[in-house]
Amino acid sequence: MELRNINTFLHIAELHSFSSAARELGYSQSAVSAQISQLETELGTPLFDRVGKTVRLTDAGQTFQSYARTLLITAQQA
Repeated sequence: MELRNINTFLHIAELHSFSSAARELGYSQSAVSAQISQLETELGTPLFDRVGKTVRLTDAGQTFQSYARTLLITAQQA
């Protein structure tokens, strides 16, 4: 699990948009989609419900969001 993918996940969760997160992070939208696909594969569950151009967290995504925030804070402090 890469910190970059976790950071991307948190941006998408905050902005409710893959394309907005991609712009903010300076990635292509396809790179962001690939990062989330990899994360979902590693976790074995979808993290987002995709509704048109917006997204919302699944129950698993909500649970992972708390963990992801803690993980990034811990990594930044190390």
